[in-house]
Amino acid sequence: MITKAHTLVAAYNDLKTQYGEPNVIEIGTSADDHEAQLNGFMSKAHERATMGLALAQLPTGVVKLVPRGSTLGTAAAEAQNKS
Repeated sequence: MITKAHTLVAAYNDLKTQYGEPNVIEIGTSADDHEAQLNGFMSKAHERATMGLALAQLPTGVVKLVPRGSTLGTAAAEAQNKS
C-alpha cells in the first residue's frame, strides 16, 4: 500500500515539475472490489486507504476523487473516439 501511495505522489511531483502546479487532478476510483482488484488492489477499501495515504502528502484541494469513467479526461477521450 505504501509503495502505491509513493508512486502516486511521485507521479504528481513529476507532472508538477513538467507542467507547473495543477488546479485540480481528478482520480477515478473503483466502483467495487472486483474493479479494484483489476487495478491491483485487494479491495475497494484497500484502494481508498492507499489513496488516502497519498492524498495526505499532497497539497489540500489538489485532488478530486470521482467514480471511474466520470473524469473530464474520460469524457474528452470518449468524445474524441466518437468523431
